[in-house]
Amino acid sequence: NTPLQALVLLNDVNYVEAAHALAVRMMSAGADPLAHGFRLATGRSPKPEEASELLSYFNQQQLNVQRAALKLYWMYVLTQ
Repeated sequence: NTPLQALVLLNDVNYVEAAHALAVRMMSAGADPLAHGFRLATGRSPKPEEASELLSYFNQQQLNVQRAALKLYWMYVLTQ
């Protein structure tokens, strides 16, 4: 697997749709969507340290998305 192959697969519509379907299933889990997603992906429940790492990563990604959205908003406002 080369870096170019990885980039192509990452942006392939099938993988994007599969990720979206996984996210939808995770969010329908109820109380603990991260643990549910982990079980769907691996076939087992996460260990406590894995669950903690997942939660930390999820929170960091939420912040990244919020910052990017805010940046886009201000770029739009300042160009009007």
